[in-house]
Amino acid sequence: MATKGRRMRVLLLYLSSFFLFFNFSPAYSETDTIYLGQPLRNWEQLISKNQVFKLQFFSSGMISRSYYVGIFYNKEQRTEKAVWMANRDNPIPDASGNLIIDFDGRLKISYSGGRSAIVFNSLPANSNASATLLDSGNFVFRELDSNGSVTQVLWESFDYPTDTLLPGMKLGINLKTGHTLSLTSWRSDEVPASGSFTFGVDSNGTGQLVIWRLGNVYWTSGLWSNGSFDNVRQLSYEDYYNFSYVSNENEKYLSYSVNEISTSPMFYIGPDGQMRGDEGIASIGGCHLRNHLGCKMTGNSPECRKPNYFLVAKAKSIVGDGFKYDKSYNLSDSDCKEICWNNCSCVAYATNNGTGCEIWVQGMSFEEHFGTYDDRQFYFLYSKRGRDVALMPSLVAPRRAWEEGV
Repeated sequence: MATKGRRMRVLLLYLSSFFLFFNFSPAYSETDTIYLGQPLRNWEQLISKNQVFKLQFFSSGMISRSYYVGIFYNKEQRTEKAVWMANRDNPIPDASGNLIIDFDGRLKISYSGGRSAIVFNSLPANSNASATLLDSGNFVFRELDSNGSVTQVLWESFDYPTDTLLPGMKLGINLKTGHTLSLTSWRSDEVPASGSFTFGVDSNGTGQLVIWRLGNVYWTSGLWSNGSFDNVRQLSYEDYYNFSYVSNENEKYLSYSVNEISTSPMFYIGPDGQMRGDEGIASIGGCHLRNHLGCKMTGNSPECRKPNYFLVAKAKSIVGDGFKYDKSYNLSDSDCKEICWNNCSCVAYATNNGTGCEIWVQGMSFEEHFGTYDDRQFYFLYSKRGRDVALMPSLVAPRRAWEEGV
């Protein structure tokens, strides 16, 4: 009975906010906000007040049947990249999804016949709520009073970034609560699931920015001095980006602003551990380059790999089966490269869009073909002189010999 009474009170709150929404709100509120019980369906969008950002369902990749809720720049022409995702590690399998604040006060993603993905679940009892997409790209979940006025912000996407840092966002740590704000790469260019690299502020008190690869330190920024970090050649761009680093007893964080929004300002960590921005590659990460500032590569390359060889993507493919290495279907592109690089017999590999790798070693029977026969990216071992390392067609190498080399 108590549950029934609570639902009735919440329903009355919903009806009152619904009336206010359609009678007193300006026109843009119809598209930048969802209210209690009002679903955003798979084909619909939220558009921020001044049309800077949009929130919508999307699928990633040419043949993907996984759907996500993401935020994008609304008028991006060059490439449409999600700057935030609500369910990157919990996609829904079909186009029946909707984003809704249910009558139990949960902001969730649901679909026909499946389990919901909960985005936020702490609305006070008997409360009304809304979720609004702001022109900053922040998606905020707010408690409302009976008149539809905001009483408090309960949750915001800026506190839970995915792989992208927008102007006004913080990258760092709250020293009082321990809550960290960090970026985690995609598993591959087409798979949004959490990948191998995380970018954030060192929690050990050094104040440095750190990129971790699978929990191990991969790159460090050095200390902050005179408006930049020791290992970052260029952080601020004159007349465009303005970076700041704050360190006090309450928090440590990096943030930035822009003087004008003429493009689509963003910085994000790529699947290879390299920071990128709307103006190209930033001088952060990049440890695939030798002697790059700040790199703390774990382990040493095998003697067979240095200094003469490197792996490079080519527009050609391989006919003939390699060794399929899936490791529970969650290997990133970076993981595949490391597996090949650390095995002296490996001469080529292909990535399966963040679900695994296929490796070819000397002794396996295969042929190279110009052009690709599937949608995978192929990488080949090259010498420093730019010539292919010999790929010797022969009998397939014994499985045991390959496993010992990994």
